[in-house]
Amino acid sequence: MKRFFILFSLVFSLLLGSMNVFAADTEKIETNKNENASTKITISFKSGAGNYNVNGKNVKAETSVTVNGKVFVPINVITDALSATLNIDKKKKTAAINYNGVEIKLTDKKAEAIIAGKKVKMDAAPYIKNSSIMAPVSFLADTFGADITNDKGQVTFVKEIANPNSIKDFSTLIKNTTKNKIGDSYYNWSMSLPKDLELSYRDFNGSENAFTAQDESYYVGVYIYDKEKDTSLDSIVDFLLEYTKDYTLIDYGKKTNSDGIDYVEFIYKDDEQTYQSRYFLSDNKEYSFILTTKNDEAYIDDKYQNIINSFKFKFDNDGSAEDLSDVSKEGFRKYQDTRMKWSINMHPDWEEYKDDKIQNKVVFNGNNGAFFSLEVYSLDSGETLDSITHKPKGSPAVNNSSWYPSFSSKAFASSFG
Repeated sequence: MKRFFILFSLVFSLLLGSMNVFAADTEKIETNKNENASTKITISFKSGAGNYNVNGKNVKAETSVTVNGKVFVPINVITDALSATLNIDKKKKTAAINYNGVEIKLTDKKAEAIIAGKKVKMDAAPYIKNSSIMAPVSFLADTFGADITNDKGQVTFVKEIANPNSIKDFSTLIKNTTKNKIGDSYYNWSMSLPKDLELSYRDFNGSENAFTAQDESYYVGVYIYDKEKDTSLDSIVDFLLEYTKDYTLIDYGKKTNSDGIDYVEFIYKDDEQTYQSRYFLSDNKEYSFILTTKNDEAYIDDKYQNIINSFKFKFDNDGSAEDLSDVSKEGFRKYQDTRMKWSINMHPDWEEYKDDKIQNKVVFNGNNGAFFSLEVYSLDSGETLDSITHKPKGSPAVNNSSWYPSFSSKAFASSFG
């Protein structure tokens, strides 16, 4: 229980506050999970110029241009920023983009793209300019689930990625869905999905999910953790009574939902927000559903109550709900690092721990103290697998940390480029 409330406080302080990232000791990976795992990629440029600002860095590329009111950019500026792969066939005059397993095919002077095997009409045809393929930035924004503004020719392309290490782009998935429900088939839950709700955070193993309204008027959190042996609905009530002492407590108690499932509900507020939280227990999991609003009377507002009442311990596989689960048929989650160019199949319940300041190391933590640690290093000239494994202590391939022993993947990483 205590772990959940600490994480809950961190998640919502990040969502509602200044979005500061916890500064961990750079000598080791912080042992708390990184609660700000989402990534924001911003590309801004002036139409008619060849300079692009990508997250504060100046990038030079083919000059952008406005044709019949449509702003065209070289697609490599966007794909490079998103770590997508781009292959251009100059003879066939085509471009193939691969982004998180989805292939997008474009053809010179043809206003039709093929996305994941389906033909999609474009608002304007791409074309070749020198060695680049130019495409409407509006089409690229729609395809990649980004937001775009154009203020008198100053274009800003903003893409938020809920978890950059997953093979699934959850943010784009929700932005492009036509379904009114969302959930997770692995953890077996679902809820309604209002049109103004976006996924702002999801951890690697899918146990923490935070949704934000577009106007930031309300937030929804869904959290799933392993149930501790001594946890009961009564112990949750006792803990929350202590936890909410510094808030104005509006209502609390044990209740039963329309499916006959017992839960604990607490409604409390501070000077700025109202919180309505529900806590459920299964045989081995704790489920928490939390609605945070700037509305003082959200707990009697039908709009918000319809959302919170929609939460179910059920995921229908009939296609009526968008599935956030990225667990494969074989029972693994694939973790990828597009910058370091490696990936791994991981147990679906294992948690990811890393420090943003240490780009070459990540730890996955499981039950009963089990863990897997991976470090990536560049190969020195002439190094082989044999020379690495026989290096003396103190070398980068040998971990001297007292925090966790680790498996160094120096040679392993070389096979992925």
